[in-house]
Amino acid sequence: MISLREDYRVHVHPTTARLFLWNREHLEASFYLRPGATLGGGWEGLGERLNDPGTRFLACQIDGRVELVHLDALAYVEVTGALPEVARREMVGATRLPAALSLRCGRSLSGEFLAILPPGRRRLSDLLNCHDERFLLLVNPAVTRYVHRDAVARVIPADDPDLERDEENLV
Repeated sequence: MISLREDYRVHVHPTTARLFLWNREHLEASFYLRPGATLGGGWEGLGERLNDPGTRFLACQIDGRVELVHLDALAYVEVTGALPEVARREMVGATRLPAALSLRCGRSLSGEFLAILPPGRRRLSDLLNCHDERFLLLVNPAVTRYVHRDAVARVIPADDPDLERDEENLV
């Protein structure tokens, strides 16, 4: 008999992140990215998995056991440092949009949204109002975050991505 844990690990690459839920709970989790990424081969990116229209639950290993976390329960996902997909987006001319965010769960974040937007539609309001992605990529020098679009309550456009309005310094 194959264990339940093994069913989720066939042809996958482990990735570690912190999951921040709407109820302000945060979890250290490992989850699995599949091969065959659309952004240049290799493994899929975290954003591809989070924004995959066929994914509603993310299989994660939390505290040594496999759990399925509903993507709509996540306010954001955080990874220390830069993910490979940040460089891939920059190579194709992604737009950087600095902002400070107030989330519906009470947390505040800041950084730069990094998005591939069409010419003439590269404003912060264009990114926030389009419905292409469930999770938006927000970067700063220390961490990469994917913020659930529905978790955002307010966005303040900013010239400086290093505003002191991060999660430890609530707005």
